[in-house]
Amino acid sequence: MRPTAGRVRESLFSILQAEIPDATFLDLFAGVGAVGLEALSRGAKSVTLVENHPRVLNILHQNVQRLDQKGQCSIREKDAFRFSQIAQGEVYSLVYADPPYSLPVADLWAALSPLVAPGGTAVLQISSRERPLWLDQAQRHKVYGESLLAFFYNS
Repeated sequence: MRPTAGRVRESLFSILQAEIPDATFLDLFAGVGAVGLEALSRGAKSVTLVENHPRVLNILHQNVQRLDQKGQCSIREKDAFRFSQIAQGEVYSLVYADPPYSLPVADLWAALSPLVAPGGTAVLQISSRERPLWLDQAQRHKVYGESLLAFFYNS
């Protein structure tokens, strides 16, 4: 697990600030929930956190409970790719995915694009060393040291 650096998270929310209020936010590879819970604190209507690492899940549950966000926050104890296969018909206005850099990302966008609602946005954070073919489909991308944020707008 590699947490999203503070600078990257700040930039992410700066770029998305107009889209966060009332958003349905999906945080894939959620880790301890820092990104999804920040989305809630910035006005997202609901957040779905998807994580499958047992030790991390314990901390994630504690963080959600500590912040008393159970009503607006749901935790799905699933592998993110498996979740994308079984989440038939579920769509979100904002989808954020930050897979471990050791995970192959070749099919990441194809797996996650059905989860993005019409008019929604997906942001995929990958290693800045990666250059998957789907990166050409991104409407925007920014590099922050070792991290690359790719933005996809589903118009």
